[in-house]
Amino acid sequence: MLRLFAKKIALRLGVYPGLRFLDIRMKRIKRSVHDEDYFLLPKFSKQISIYDVGANIGQSVLSFKSIYPNCKITAFEPNPACCEQLERICSWFSGDVIIKTVGLGKSDNVTSFFVPILNGFEILQEGSFDKRIFTQNSTKIRIGGEFEVAEKLLQISTIDKNMGSPDIIKIDVQGLEYDVVLGAVQTIERCRPVFIIEKELNSEALVIDLMTNFGYRLTRGVNNNIFTT
Repeated sequence: MLRLFAKKIALRLGVYPGLRFLDIRMKRIKRSVHDEDYFLLPKFSKQISIYDVGANIGQSVLSFKSIYPNCKITAFEPNPACCEQLERICSWFSGDVIIKTVGLGKSDNVTSFFVPILNGFEILQEGSFDKRIFTQNSTKIRIGGEFEVAEKLLQISTIDKNMGSPDIIKIDVQGLEYDVVLGAVQTIERCRPVFIIEKELNSEALVIDLMTNFGYRLTRGVNNNIFTT
């Protein structure tokens, strides 16, 4: 009964059953991370700047603040349905996190964004600009039921347009990671940031080839690839 109740709450929060929002909040208290791959990131002796591309409801914000307590984070999240929870989490960090409600890609444009709907609720973790994601078995298993896909139009910009100097760029955009890197060429040349990029079937090989051509070294995690110079 308790597990069923937790699942209903998770769905109302837009979180698929494998990730409970209450667990996310506890991670802040425990100073742990939502993904063990984050422990593969390098140490820094200075206060660092992080671009969190695909911030969703703030899971990676919590992880970054656990590993780098003094870091400054710019969280990019285009899905308005995520922003209430994201803003709540970011408010815990006294202005260290700025939210930008825009998606990032290879150019400025307005494009379709797709969100699965399960039992009448948006599954926010699975929102994507790449509709092909929803045909993958791994996605279907994570969502855990029969779902429909809703389409929205959202604004896209690029990392280079933001003119920042990030030390780390995290990219988790459900299959369009390659496009985000293409929109960061000037930033790569200027800053040589560390990248942590989620593995996705449709883009992983392209991303690895591109980052290798930029002179990056690859460290393979379970769910993400980490690129350092």
